Parts: sequence; C-alpha cells; structure tokens
Amino acid sequence: MKDKVPVREFDKFADGYTAALRDPLRDAFAQDPAHFHQRKLDLLRITLERRGLTPGEMTWIDVGCGLGALLRLGKPYFGRVAGCDVSSEMLAGSTGIPLLHQCDPCRLPFDDASADLISAVCLFHHVEEKDRSSLMSEMFRVLKPGGLLAVIEHNPFNPATQWIVKRSPVDENAVLLTPRASRKLLQISGFHFEGIDYFLYLPERLHRTFGGLEALFRRLPLGGQYLALGAKRPQTK
Repeated sequence: MKDKVPVREFDKFADGYTAALRDPLRDAFAQDPAHFHQRKLDLLRITLERRGLTPGEMTWIDVGCGLGALLRLGKPYFGRVAGCDVSSEMLAGSTGIPLLHQCDPCRLPFDDASADLISAVCLFHHVEEKDRSSLMSEMFRVLKPGGLLAVIEHNPFNPATQWIVKRSPVDENAVLLTPRASRKLLQISGFHFEGIDYFLYLPERLHRTFGGLEALFRRLPLGGQYLALGAKRPQTK
C-alpha cells in the first residue's frame, strides 16, 4: 500500500465514516445506507445457497471490515464471524464481534485454514497494485480447502459508480478494478475462478418491488458493483 495510505485515511474517517460516504446520487439510490450492506449480505447468502452450503455451519471472515456493519448484519445467519482491518480507529467503536487489528497490510491475523468464507468488500481498490497478490495469497492461506473468497468491488463500467467514487473523500486514492482484473488476481493467487455476479441495478424503492428481476441481469456488466468469486479447491492426492 502507498505508505499505508488506507491506515491514515480510514483512521481520520472513523468518527464520521457514514457522513463521509454521503453523496446526492448515492442518497437518491438508497435513502438508508444500510440498504447497501443488506444487498451485499443477500448476495453472499444466495451465492452460498446456490452451492448447497449452509451459512450456519460456516466461519466467515470479513477482511477490511471497517466498523463491522456487514458482519453485525450477517452474524445471526453464520456459525461464527470475525473481521480485521488496518485501521485501528475504525475498529475501536465496534463491540460484540471479534475484530482484529491488521498490523501488516499484507498479512492477516488469522490461522491457516480457519475460514469457510472470506469476503473483501470494496477493499482491493484501496490496495496498491503491487500488494494485491500478496494480500489475496494471505486469504488463500486462511481459507479452508473448499472455502470461498468473495471479492466485492465497484464496477468501473457503471457511470453512476464512477461519478460517486470520484466525488467521495473516502475514495480519494482509490484505483478501481475491472472485473477482468479481479478475475486475474484470483487466478494468479491460486483460486479457481467461479464467476462474477453484477448487482445494484435498481434503487432502493424499486428494488423493494422488483428486486427479484435483478437476478436476470446478474451476468450483465452494468450493475453498480460486482462480486467475483474464487474457490480454494482441495488438493488431490
């Protein structure tokens, strides 16, 4: 990472992170910021269900968890949840969930093969390109054989997303990853690429009524964000 830029940036945003994310276009899309967390959790659960997996039997680690909002939302559905972040200030105000300070940006504070699912939500666009593979290799280490890594990123091909990111102080140093770049990163880090789902097509008020239609467009690369999925395949003897 660039002189640990994310550490400095997110330490200073810790007391007003939600306010720092405010943007007229973003607010028009969803009046309640929790909508974005809920959409990500819903997609993670759907992804697991498609593979016949039961979240209640799984350990989920969220890397770059920030305030831990996504983990708190998903905690009732998973057997065990934990998170880590490079910003100690972001972690300071969170309670009720085991959140660890990630002292080394390229090293995760978890044991080998200790997670069934790892998520990295809007994380890699804050990581310098030269460090991305090292961090993802750490995720590979922490995953159990057969485990899944869900990389959720802003879609740079969505004009509204580009507009919001350019205006956001939180994303001042962000370098967005194309879906192709995420796929390549997964593959060079040892993961088997499982596919990409695009989401956040409909604003909150329309999604309440027509949300089921979004699944029809999950392969169309125009959603506001995407989920790139990688699997750590068990070693064959």
